[in-house]
Amino acid sequence: MMMRVLQIHPDTEVFHELVDSPAFRSYCLRDLETLDRLVARSRARLVCFKPLMDSHRAGELLAHFPESRVLWMLRHYTDVANSTLRRFADPNVNLRRILEGRSGGEGLRREISSQSLDILGEVHRPDLSEFDLACLRWWTRNRIVLEQRLDEHPRFRLQAYEDLVQAGRPAVEDVLAWAGLEATPRATRHVHARSVRKEPAPDLDPAVRELCDGLHRELVSRTFERRADPA
Repeated sequence: MMMRVLQIHPDTEVFHELVDSPAFRSYCLRDLETLDRLVARSRARLVCFKPLMDSHRAGELLAHFPESRVLWMLRHYTDVANSTLRRFADPNVNLRRILEGRSGGEGLRREISSQSLDILGEVHRPDLSEFDLACLRWWTRNRIVLEQRLDEHPRFRLQAYEDLVQAGRPAVEDVLAWAGLEATPRATRHVHARSVRKEPAPDLDPAVRELCDGLHRELVSRTFERRADPA
């Protein structure tokens, strides 16, 4: 949703995660020198990347691009898991390989810290459902915010997806202003909250639910809205 807002905006150039593109290879960012060239040659006020597979490099990217900002969208794990399983074929294959001690999934291994892997090992069982595993995948990625203390960085914004779409245009325009962009009705007119709890969540393993609930509560307490308005 946010990438669509940015792409519609007249003052941006957007690079989506793709198998192969000027900015991405196998859904991962190309080398920093290539990104430097893309930014330097762009005529846009803001160059935007969606480096989901490079989430663990958020701090590195903030350091490399001193004028950059990172917008981290926090969406509830059940909605993310439902969307993941609907859109992708066998999205948990690499996580299963790692948790079962098999080879493969090197890209994912780079994202998961040893501490996170230990915690996953305590929760994992061979009979976990695909929905359970998709929720654990959400946990591994979003735990990066706490592990790297990203929310303490002045150019990092942890944004609750539900707050954004339910508040609508004013909230999205606030994000645009934070990114240095002027409000434009054309870019925000499609924002809606119909995707919040769009599908019922299947039964979830209790240990997986406890793990994800705990992280979600902690991250919500650190979102931009909570930091800006403690009340």
